[in-house]
Amino acid sequence: MLIRQGVMNSKSLLLEASLVGRPKPHIGSGFLVRWLAVATFCYLLSGQALGSRDPLGTSLGWNAYAELALFLVSVTIAWAIWAMHGVVARPPNSLWLFLTLGFIALVSSVRSYWPALSIAKGCLFCVVLLLAELLCNTFSPGAILRSIYYGIVSVFIVAILMGIAFPGTYPLTVTGASGRERLALFIYTSGDSAPMTGLGVFIGRLPAVRARWYFQAFLVVLTVASGSRACTCALIVIWAAIQLCRAMDFRLRIGIVAAGAVAVVLALILASNAYSGFGAGIYHSVQAFYVSDVEQSPWELDGRVELWKDAAGVFGNSVLVGFGFDGARDQIFRLRPWSGQAHNGFLDLLLAAGGAGLISFLAGWISAVRKCFKSKTGRSALAIHCFLLIVAIISPTFTLNQYFSVFLILCLHYWTRSLSV
Repeated sequence: MLIRQGVMNSKSLLLEASLVGRPKPHIGSGFLVRWLAVATFCYLLSGQALGSRDPLGTSLGWNAYAELALFLVSVTIAWAIWAMHGVVARPPNSLWLFLTLGFIALVSSVRSYWPALSIAKGCLFCVVLLLAELLCNTFSPGAILRSIYYGIVSVFIVAILMGIAFPGTYPLTVTGASGRERLALFIYTSGDSAPMTGLGVFIGRLPAVRARWYFQAFLVVLTVASGSRACTCALIVIWAAIQLCRAMDFRLRIGIVAAGAVAVVLALILASNAYSGFGAGIYHSVQAFYVSDVEQSPWELDGRVELWKDAAGVFGNSVLVGFGFDGARDQIFRLRPWSGQAHNGFLDLLLAAGGAGLISFLAGWISAVRKCFKSKTGRSALAIHCFLLIVAIISPTFTLNQYFSVFLILCLHYWTRSLSV
């Protein structure tokens, strides 16, 4: 009887592996998980700008080759492990829709100011999707999410250590063109590390990860210290919404709302007394991190609306096909010298792949979000999607950090699909 039950359990595990891309039971060794950690860390590190170059220059600096080498190491490790231990499973709908976006962007690269750059970025986008597919067909999605989380923590620890060791080359803080003091870990191309650290906070609270509180606190501090008001407020708003949804007691819900209202009132009082006494000290301390005028709304668009109005003609030329990834930088620069992108994740995809590519991406994203509702555990991923949606309004979220947001959406789709089997 026991032998028969063991055989049935083994068959069920193998069936589950073939359905959702989980590994066969005998390959879940610590040795392979370490290689997963290495592959994920190399991928995350490859998404950082380890140097700087002329935004419109047609010559690449050493950092571009370092990023490419790290990315290729990640893909090679993932492919080698998949070839030995992986399975071939039915990919989710989001993969095909994201690939459609990548194909349209590649075709659109002929209109780019530098076609070679846009073609290379388009190929990298498709290979990032392949990397997610290889990993999800070799390891359990939960193991991949844990590897992503601790990879983010490790990357930023390395960045801080490099900033301490080489302050002249990698300063920990820089002052942007708008006067903001930003955390400059690895000298990000965007000058802002908040989107990735904010995502890390919500990845850490997934049931598949359950990160320790001190790792979560580390990422929260980095998000706040980055100087991004939108990311910080999105973090607070989504966290408050989660607490309200989890609070079963009506009085507890009222207490959370009251605490939020008190915080808003205190902030208004602080802003109105910014130049007297204790309030002035706090005001000027916060001012150094966020902006020259803290009284602005946290969702202040800092000239983005004017940019979008002026670039209406460029967007109109992308209705059918775009200009490839980063292919319209010259046109945006002519409109606003301080910007090489649309500062909106959806408009950047419109410029890259046109209306057809943007619709394909949105359809793939909606498909991934819908899977979250198939199980109670899967709904915990909705916070990540909400954060991405909010931040995408003011930043090129989907094209930053080697297309990390798209990679994460695909991994989450695999995870929520495995929960609903």
